[in-house]
Amino acid sequence: MKTYKAYLFDMNGTIIDDMPYHAAAWVEILAELGYPLTLEAFNRQLSGKTNAETLLEVMGSELPASRIAEISARKEEK
Repeated sequence: MKTYKAYLFDMNGTIIDDMPYHAAAWVEILAELGYPLTLEAFNRQLSGKTNAETLLEVMGSELPASRIAEISARKEEK
């Protein structure tokens, strides 16, 4: 069995700033769902929130978990 002396973990934003890609995907998917939002508004209001937090804030607290999972999966494909 191979042993390792170190492990490298990339907690989003540590090595690569991938937030612009997440923000763009959110703006696109929310527009498709009828919730148009500018990139600037997303960054100001929703940046850093989980998928569920984002969707509940934008689409309302009555959104079923199954719908959150479905939309989140579509967003991650972007």
